[in-house]
Amino acid sequence: MKGAVSDWLDLAEQEAKRRGHVFKRDPFTSKATFLVEDLNIAGKNRTSLKQSRGKDVIWHNYDHERTFIKRAHSESRIITVALDIVDISEFSPDTDDFIIVSAEDREKLPGGEKLEHKFYFYIDDSGRYYYNHENNKKYLPTSSWDAVFHK
Repeated sequence: MKGAVSDWLDLAEQEAKRRGHVFKRDPFTSKATFLVEDLNIAGKNRTSLKQSRGKDVIWHNYDHERTFIKRAHSESRIITVALDIVDISEFSPDTDDFIIVSAEDREKLPGGEKLEHKFYFYIDDSGRYYYNHENNKKYLPTSSWDAVFHK
């Protein structure tokens, strides 16, 4: 079984080739990582099952991103790709979303030390993903290849 992360990486690799970029899968210690070499973008996938959530919040333990950042090139743009999926065995663009969390956004997410490195962002009534920053909703790029391959 390939799984949602592998399916998303397949789509990302196809999109990278379409855009003329060099895409590497599994460049670090996890099969959920990728590198867009010519753009110096390093990424890590995380998953959230829609039916397993009790609230309209996506939680992740981002402490491991610090180790990932050390393994990636220091000049790389580091992104987390959160997959909001219906079924862990597949990623379907028709039913699932991918949310781009940049390093800058990740540092501003609520949670953190007081929650043992668990950070989170919200899902609003229209299905958009955001966190609160300076009393405003800061929406995260969703299902956007432009956000993935932005230099």
